Amino acid sequence: MGDVGSSALGFLGACFSLWAATEKIFPIWVGILVFSPFIVDATVTLLNRLLAGHRVWSAHRSHYYQRLVQIGWGHRKTVIVEYGLMIAAGLSANMAVALSPQWQWILIIVWCLVYLGLGLGVRDMESATMRNG
Repeated sequence: MGDVGSSALGFLGACFSLWAATEKIFPIWVGILVFSPFIVDATVTLLNRLLAGHRVWSAHRSHYYQRLVQIGWGHRKTVIVEYGLMIAAGLSANMAVALSPQWQWILIIVWCLVYLGLGLGVRDMESATMRNG
């Protein structure tokens, strides 16, 4: 799709999420959860590049999906796992609207822990790949 298409779709998704939150259709965090696989990956990648002193606007291969392919997962396995993550985030966001506020907070915390675990898991797999040659 490229940067132009993905930027336009991301902007449209953000606008619809803001509109829905303004109209009290669902809280803003529901829209964020739907797009969280992309938001978390881009945010963590850019922060890591910034902290490492790299130019964040330069081309790179440090997104999580790129790192999984580089350690040997291949495109098919990586895409299947990414699709599963996106479906899970979307379904749980859809389900969250019917939950009580307490359970909504629990869902948000669970997703934060999921992303933390996934990020650490990718880092550990990279380390194991480097050790094993």
